[in-house]
Amino acid sequence: LNLLETGAGAGLGKFFPLYLAARGLDVAQVGIVLALMRVTSFCGGLTWGRAADATGRFRAVLLLTNACSITFVLAMTSLVAPWRGLENPARVVVVAALANAYAFAGSSNGTLIDAICVVAMSDGGADYGSLRLWAAVG
Repeated sequence: LNLLETGAGAGLGKFFPLYLAARGLDVAQVGIVLALMRVTSFCGGLTWGRAADATGRFRAVLLLTNACSITFVLAMTSLVAPWRGLENPARVVVVAALANAYAFAGSSNGTLIDAICVVAMSDGGADYGSLRLWAAVG
């Protein structure tokens, strides 16, 4: 999981500003959306971490958030995307809302994967370094 999560973030995340620009956002709008995504991601990490701690179901929360983030990404990229046919500023609002929903849902990945690794380590599995190594490789 560490390999896939960090690899996807490192590989695809660099092109997200270009993707937003291709959707009709200008440079200032791209900057605002990206800044809001960082704030939303921070809030989402706190929310999902709290939910996982409260329920004790780290893997279930991780699966739920991954399903939600995939849904939001598909909504942004599909041929029937909700922003198609809209003009600015409505297009900017819809694209920003989808991007921030994706950031909120996907913010749990690193934290929950680390928590799952720590639990696996305490159960007598591998040590943390060998599990976390896959994030560095990604």
